[in-house]
Amino acid sequence: MASCVSAWFNREEFLEVYNEIFSNDIKKQKHALGRIAVWKSRVPKLPIAIENTAALIRASVEHRQDATSGQTDWESNHKLRNLYGLALIRFINHITETKQNKVYARSLVSIAKELGLPEWLIELRHSATHNKLPSLEIVCTAVDCSLKYLQENFWTKQIQREENQVYHDKPLKDFIRTMLIDYQQCQFELIQSKRRDGKQKLKQLLEGMRMILNETNPEFLSILLEEGYLIPSAEQLEALDISPAELQSQNGLWLPDSLVQFWKPILLLLHTMKFTPVVVKNLMVMVCANNSESLSARLTAGWLMAILFSVNQANQMKDDQNSLYNTPCTLPWKSLVEQALKVPTKYPLHLALWLLTECEGHFQEKQQNHLLELINIYLSQNLTNSSLDIPNDTNGELTNGRGYHTVDDVIQNIQNSTQPESISTPLTSWEISTDINWENYSLGCMPYHKLSFSNLEFYDISDLPAKKRRMFDNYSEHQIAHADHSEVLYVL
Repeated sequence: MASCVSAWFNREEFLEVYNEIFSNDIKKQKHALGRIAVWKSRVPKLPIAIENTAALIRASVEHRQDATSGQTDWESNHKLRNLYGLALIRFINHITETKQNKVYARSLVSIAKELGLPEWLIELRHSATHNKLPSLEIVCTAVDCSLKYLQENFWTKQIQREENQVYHDKPLKDFIRTMLIDYQQCQFELIQSKRRDGKQKLKQLLEGMRMILNETNPEFLSILLEEGYLIPSAEQLEALDISPAELQSQNGLWLPDSLVQFWKPILLLLHTMKFTPVVVKNLMVMVCANNSESLSARLTAGWLMAILFSVNQANQMKDDQNSLYNTPCTLPWKSLVEQALKVPTKYPLHLALWLLTECEGHFQEKQQNHLLELINIYLSQNLTNSSLDIPNDTNGELTNGRGYHTVDDVIQNIQNSTQPESISTPLTSWEISTDINWENYSLGCMPYHKLSFSNLEFYDISDLPAKKRRMFDNYSEHQIAHADHSEVLYVL
């Protein structure tokens, strides 16, 4: 299931549009209509209530502008009646369609009564569709009634719903921890009693986690990877009949199947929501940051191994009962090896060894052999087999004439070997800054700057100062023609 994408940037933007659209200020209402147009560009389909509100307000703004400018002739009157009539017909059609039965058609009057719409609105819709348009005074009254209905039954309820979903950082984190504790208790109950109602509770918990992941995935993932949850304590392992001492004494990184199955529902949920690459990245950071051989370090490396194994099996279309996933996933395999080799300790090196020997096609054979030899040196044991013997290079040197003594040497050799022989001179003096982790910032957002919905604002040209209007006047006719039919331009 794909994550839910909201048209508005945050709750503040929705509140601003709500306050402006239902104000009596034409300027504010036009601004709100512009923001709704931005919403339409963000998502394939807006809620019907928002689109109908915009259509009704647009007709109302047009009416008041004509009245202010003194346009009260027959042509203006007919134009406004058409605008109002079309907006009303679309509103009533859209609002009643949701209650129609697929088997047989219901009367609009019965649906209107169920929805709380006055019956005379349905009659007005019938008259505007099949007979002549009602008078301007009547359609204005109908528009006011429709807007009040939309305000009470959609906008206000939406605000109340979002208010119930607003949490401060601490309560939200406490809520996530409580949910994960409930999940653990539910799993233990299922293991002990295998009650059917426990499965229903587990399903409800996973659905709640899905909703949280749609909104606040960084908080959920960071808490999940804390000790006591995905990284269990010694007491939690013993509750699953797993000996912590025996687990630490094993040479490999594999985890007991009972532990993997215990957390499989959540890991599968994260995989279906495309969060597996983020989980892998966070686990690799944790493995490389923990230089000890503690129980938590062993479990962290074990989870990373289990997830990498399952992704590799799924990518190769191998049917394995021990695998967590059955759908492919793209991971930065080469980057993971390089990251592990930069911390030449026990668990990162074992992970790098597995990645090099099991995940084929990501390194050239010579590069793979050199890296395996380097891991062999670090671990001080024969980890290579006859099929991975190093080719006989001259004086034991790499193809670029340099000996390999450190991880940085090997990584630099990999990068050099993958680059073309002739490197052209860059066409610009600009280069990407490596001092900043650009993954933390949205496209177009400056580092350490909080992005707001008002950062990219738009204005009506007539409302701009004279200096900015002259700037727009200097645009060519071609640019102006392609700007926007409503003469609304974006200003950074």
